[in-house]
Amino acid sequence: MRHKDLFQSFNKSIMLSEYILISNEHSFRKFETQGTINYLWQSWNKFWRKYWLCSFTGYIDRNNNKIAGNGILTTRDFDEIIYYILFLLRKRKIPGGRITGSFQEPTWGARESIINIANALFSLTGNYNIILSLVSSYAQSIDHLHYTRNAIIHVDRYSMNNIKTNVLPHYTLTDINQPTDIIFAYPIADPVVAYKKWINDLSGFVENII
Repeated sequence: MRHKDLFQSFNKSIMLSEYILISNEHSFRKFETQGTINYLWQSWNKFWRKYWLCSFTGYIDRNNNKIAGNGILTTRDFDEIIYYILFLLRKRKIPGGRITGSFQEPTWGARESIINIANALFSLTGNYNIILSLVSSYAQSIDHLHYTRNAIIHVDRYSMNNIKTNVLPHYTLTDINQPTDIIFAYPIADPVVAYKKWINDLSGFVENII
């Protein structure tokens, strides 16, 4: 896997997401907006899944240098690598095994997953301190996208309360009727609309580690 290809694939996804959301900012189409937020979140998850797998199997960096895997495992089987990552996250009792389906995978793009995987690998290889530094800088945008997407998909009281408690206080709105209200709101003391800030921050994060 080329890191350049990984970055370009993610960049295309966020550009498409931004294009659709811009078109909906003044002519709101609820289901298209909801689908786009879900697509953006899934693209973020796919990026991190591939990024961590590359760290085990090896990759070609942006300067076309071949970078060997981290040497922790000899296998190149993704299901076995993901099982080991689950072990690092203390979700498996033994390091050896393989997952049986994608439903067993972690939520790759969640802030807690990024931190926990980076911490675990940092303790073994010492190569992930930049991620641990950056994740704190972009934590708010990661969480706000995550919580908003979950409220859109799950449509339950817990998810809505989570937005009202942990997201809404950071924006100029005083209340919301549906999760998508946050997407076009403005953060307090920030002139950039929410979805653009999220996209800019996710893009900035990726650019700094690829």
